[in-house]
Amino acid sequence: MAQRQLSCRAFVLSLLLVLNGVARAESLEPSQTEQALALIKTHYAKARQRDGDHRAMEASAVSARQAIAVAEAGLGVKVSATGGSFYTDRTEAQSSSALSQESDRQFTSSQITISARKPLYRRKDQLMVDQAHARLRSAHALVEASEQRLFAKIVMAWMDILVSRDRLLVAIESERRAMVVREETDRRLQAGEITADLLALEMARELVRQADVQDARVRLQVAERTLMDLAGEDALIPSHLSLAQITLAPTDGQIDEKIVSLIEQNNPELKSFRFLEDAAVLEREKALSERYPTVEGYLSASKGENDAVTYVRDERRLGVQVVIPIYTSGLIDAALAQAEAELEKARALTWSAETRVKSTGVNSLAQLRVARSRLTSSHFQMKASTVHVRSVEAAYLAGAVSRADLARAELEYLQSRYRHGDLVLQYTQAWLGVHVATAMIHSSHLLAAWPFAPEVLPPSARLISTGAASAKTISP
Repeated sequence: MAQRQLSCRAFVLSLLLVLNGVARAESLEPSQTEQALALIKTHYAKARQRDGDHRAMEASAVSARQAIAVAEAGLGVKVSATGGSFYTDRTEAQSSSALSQESDRQFTSSQITISARKPLYRRKDQLMVDQAHARLRSAHALVEASEQRLFAKIVMAWMDILVSRDRLLVAIESERRAMVVREETDRRLQAGEITADLLALEMARELVRQADVQDARVRLQVAERTLMDLAGEDALIPSHLSLAQITLAPTDGQIDEKIVSLIEQNNPELKSFRFLEDAAVLEREKALSERYPTVEGYLSASKGENDAVTYVRDERRLGVQVVIPIYTSGLIDAALAQAEAELEKARALTWSAETRVKSTGVNSLAQLRVARSRLTSSHFQMKASTVHVRSVEAAYLAGAVSRADLARAELEYLQSRYRHGDLVLQYTQAWLGVHVATAMIHSSHLLAAWPFAPEVLPPSARLISTGAASAKTISP
């Protein structure tokens, strides 16, 4: 647990640096840094308390731990006390060839007995203990798997919100540039320079940009709702946290080279199925153990009162009881056949889980490589678009091009950045898929290499096509 807390803190620190950039992180005031750290940690902690699946996994682990205590109790001494008192009205008859005689007797009697039993040899009891431990290990593995999936959900929700914020900003600015182009096209149509179909085309593009704004607003609302569903209604991300200055960080080399072996060794879900398979093997052994004799030690002491002359008032017993099954009407064979079927089922589920988890991990790795390549190309495209915007801006200020030409150049930059946000989400999802499959999200040496590293997006573009008086800089 302490290691996970340290890993969680390492991840939080890494994510904070990602969101703000190294340069910005150094300039943050301590209060802001601590506030962001506390916020991310609080989101994850609240998500653990709220998520029904995770709580069910933790409850299963508690139940499995108690099952061990129940099984171990079967190996211990069991002490019981019994007592009773009763009244007897009895008619006794004595007869012989010459004489027949009857007599009535009434008497009361009472007795109390204390007995203790201790299994000396019962293979089934020890197998039950071993089986309970296997199921506890399976439950702990499922809790670990749930923690990693939940952590990935929180991270994905954060990135979705940050990308959605950036997408909304880009959509609003794109709509403004589309309006500039449409107004310029309308002016040229009035001057007789172009035909009406070009104006209709620009009007349609402006409508598309307006729809993009509405779509971006809805997606941001959905992303924020997702985080709230995970961590509570007060789960919000401060507005000063953005996608600014993030870029690809190198992936751990051993994941690329040994992802299948890492999944086999580390994946907690796969471990859980293997532990359940061990429990199924022990269940078969339990069924077989019913054929073995059992040995039990016995100690008892009793005391009673009765007016009968032959009544034994005090008695103490010490002995050993051996039970050998001889005939059980097919019960043992049926139980063994059932256990064999359950073992075959457990092996099939383990194989299915192994195939599924490996396939998911390998596919995520392939998607990660593709997303990494696309993000790299998108990064250069945005750089080129930024350079182009500055070139057209200089020409516009010199009077060589129109404001519509500048707006088109700015639109190209904005749209490339819009697509870049989608690639960021794809990369994040693939990165999380790989690290969940290999169970390395909580590994401190990888948490420092969160999918993104400082200083990523190209310099901000100074967009002025909506008018020199309202010139502004749009940051990534």
